[in-house]
Amino acid sequence: MEVVTELDTLGQLRTLHQILLLYVSGPDCNVCKAVRPKLVELLRDYPQVYACTFDVSSNQSMAAELEAYSIPLLLVFIEGRESIRMARHISLGKLAADLDRYIGLLADA
Repeated sequence: MEVVTELDTLGQLRTLHQILLLYVSGPDCNVCKAVRPKLVELLRDYPQVYACTFDVSSNQSMAAELEAYSIPLLLVFIEGRESIRMARHISLGKLAADLDRYIGLLADA
């Protein structure tokens, strides 16, 4: 996953990729460390999803702009707009179902 540290970079990625996933975590978050490898494994089944990560300690103003008040936080942008937000308790099964639904909708368009 690409590391994002600036809002400008995130904005560029949102316009470049039809489906962008941003995983927001922190250096002292044990839950974040446990979820990340499972998320990486899940995303192997979704090559159409571009994934990146953001560490809240690297840019606190960006964390505030993203409204990242609790971590881990998972944001999925579909065609540049935030479409999925999961915080604290992340269900990878629900994420997979949501991604399948959005990918299906985009394929039908």
